[in-house]
Amino acid sequence: MKDSAWDSSDTTGEPGPISPMRMQLGPDEPARICARCAPGLSGYFRHYTQAPAIVKELLAETMLTAWNLWPTYNPEEHSTTVWAFTIAQTVLHRRGIEPGPIAPQEAPNALSRPEREILALKLGGGLSDDEIAEITGLRQPHVHLILQRALERIGLARPERSGAAAEDPA
Repeated sequence: MKDSAWDSSDTTGEPGPISPMRMQLGPDEPARICARCAPGLSGYFRHYTQAPAIVKELLAETMLTAWNLWPTYNPEEHSTTVWAFTIAQTVLHRRGIEPGPIAPQEAPNALSRPEREILALKLGGGLSDDEIAEITGLRQPHVHLILQRALERIGLARPERSGAAAEDPA
């Protein structure tokens, strides 16, 4: 027999126990999350489509999904930003939308899909390497390396050099 209706082992789809952190979040918190995350999410979506109407649709679908999933949000697992961007990825995946070119000079197929996704999160969403690592499941140093190499490949960053070779001959 379960101790309460909110037991985390419940398989009926009911949320698990409400944590003290979750109890501190007010009923208007979803609206604040939407307002705080909307600019970054819009930038992220613009890396997938240049059509403003589709960007607005994607943003609306993400916010509606977040609002509906709010009772299941656990602040001890993820920040609200990571949570919102994870929902955004799900919306894009459900619609079958792939990232477009990151830079105008980018050659077709210059970057892999994971590289484009990480760049979209960084450049469009304005997320930190740590947040991207949490969303993608990669380690932060790996995210940083992928970002650096992808930016170099499309000409938005100079290759990193070490030692004396990195010094400019002046």
